[in-house]
Amino acid sequence: MGTKYLSDAIDYKRDTEPNFFVQIFAGVGSGKNYLIESMIKGKLKDCPKQTVLLITSRKAKVQETLTQFEKNNEESDCNEDPLCVPLFLDENDKGLTNRIGRYGNMNSILSECDEPDDYKDFVRVLRDDWGEHKVYQRSVVCTGAYIDKYLRNVYNPGDITTHLWELFDVIAIDEVHSVVMDATYQDAPFAIKALINEILLRERKIDRNEHPYYCKNLILMTDTPDTIKDFGKKSLTTLDKRNECISVCPANVSFIQNENVYELIRAKLSKGEKGVYFKNHTPNIQSILKGIKADASEVALSFSKEENRKELAKNDPQSHALMVKTEKMLREECMLPEDIKLFVSTSRNKEGINIKNKDFSYMIVEAHNQSDVVQMAGRVRYGIDELYIVLDAKQFELTSWKLESNFAATEIAFKDTATKEYSGAANDYFKAICRKSGLSVFNNKQAEDNVYTHKELKAYIEYIEKTFDFVRFNFFRNVFGLYDLRVSGYKYLDNSKKAFERAAEEDNPYYELVSQWFPSAKVHPLIPKEKQAEQVFEEFIKKYGVTRIPESDVFDLAQRLNGVLGEDLKQINTILKKFTSKRIKRMTGTLEKSSYHRFKVTDE
Repeated sequence: MGTKYLSDAIDYKRDTEPNFFVQIFAGVGSGKNYLIESMIKGKLKDCPKQTVLLITSRKAKVQETLTQFEKNNEESDCNEDPLCVPLFLDENDKGLTNRIGRYGNMNSILSECDEPDDYKDFVRVLRDDWGEHKVYQRSVVCTGAYIDKYLRNVYNPGDITTHLWELFDVIAIDEVHSVVMDATYQDAPFAIKALINEILLRERKIDRNEHPYYCKNLILMTDTPDTIKDFGKKSLTTLDKRNECISVCPANVSFIQNENVYELIRAKLSKGEKGVYFKNHTPNIQSILKGIKADASEVALSFSKEENRKELAKNDPQSHALMVKTEKMLREECMLPEDIKLFVSTSRNKEGINIKNKDFSYMIVEAHNQSDVVQMAGRVRYGIDELYIVLDAKQFELTSWKLESNFAATEIAFKDTATKEYSGAANDYFKAICRKSGLSVFNNKQAEDNVYTHKELKAYIEYIEKTFDFVRFNFFRNVFGLYDLRVSGYKYLDNSKKAFERAAEEDNPYYELVSQWFPSAKVHPLIPKEKQAEQVFEEFIKKYGVTRIPESDVFDLAQRLNGVLGEDLKQINTILKKFTSKRIKRMTGTLEKSSYHRFKVTDE
């Protein structure tokens, strides 16, 4: 792990300007967003101001990025150009199809601007067979979901002013690993991958004299490249700055069983320590509060499922209000409220937040794959002392993805290897609809308009995508294709699951695997349940001795051992049989009366 920020480690003239397609590997906290901000504001050495389309995976990340841009702008010189702050575009904007206007979606036609002269530095003169089109274009930050909706509702093959590669100097995809990881449950990654492919295909053939505004750089950024295997590797330049740049990493990594999580949190709370808990499934606030014995005002939740948020608002308005407050503060200030002692989140925030509180010292995660765990561990920007991985946490069920994807790739939508023609049942019927309607749009990247504007075609596309999880429509090619990123995402999770299972069988379970995830951290060997119970018992004997042990203390010992072993046994000796030959027996009446209801430790 190095000491530089990415903006200091990147030499624009050497690393970026001469290379069109660049992927950057740099750790969490290395300053990837600041690099983009520096390019937009012309503060990166030897790099003139760039108009950037920054695509990221989480809306929370979009909002946080925009907030930080605005904050940095306010704190800089009074002459700072406010137009250097990117537009924040929301995929839920009902006016998505209306691009026209000063603050329109993605770009504005110059003639529609209130004061065109104010935007002269942002004017682009685009040329096609129909003549010149003057547009002004600010930098934009948006989610992948916005890109998906843009391609469906705005992109027009026959309208150059909707072509993203003509509108921006740089197109950057942040946290590009999520393009694979999110593909298992989102459609947006298909759109992003299609956009990347289209930009690369066109760039190889483009005449920059005729298209002077064609984007200069396509940049992919991530700190966990293990999910990225093939993104146009023939023309891809890799800048691996992980050893050169700052990276947020836990000091210690330990393993824990699910039944011991609440006990751990209670112990941390008693010491005044604050922590973050990443769960795989939507958390139940009442269950958490009961388990850790904390007040509702001390525990904040964050999750994305809208139906669950509405249910929380209805049944527990206090916890819902605290969630809204916490998410707003994270977005605007990168801070958790001072009174919060435990922040419980789902993967919603694995990439979408930065926590700059200095008093959050530990984190518990239920994820078992490298990409998610590393991302989660890096959310606390000053670093955590202790990371705990819950070994027996329930993971997401992997469906029959192999069967479904193979069926899609052989019967529903595919490119015939012999004829190079797009085929499969989905494409065949699509062609039939086009012939019937007199439309020449199938496999036509130069179609005069967006097929989504045709009612029958739109209905058919939506039907196919709803019916087949591994088939999606490519709006650049106007064909159905295999959702290969979804296949890659499931394959990654499947392989990660198997690797984690294999790691459990090693002489030092999980140690080697997790040490690869966090090379600079101290990974503590897993102590088996039985060994943990043995240690608890030895500490008990050391404290109380082997005779004249009060009955109440024997009861407390039984409770502790049940917690460690994950049992619910009533008799102390039944519990002891699990890990030792020693037993605890009631002392007899041969001793003085004061020994009544006292116990001693014996050998079996």
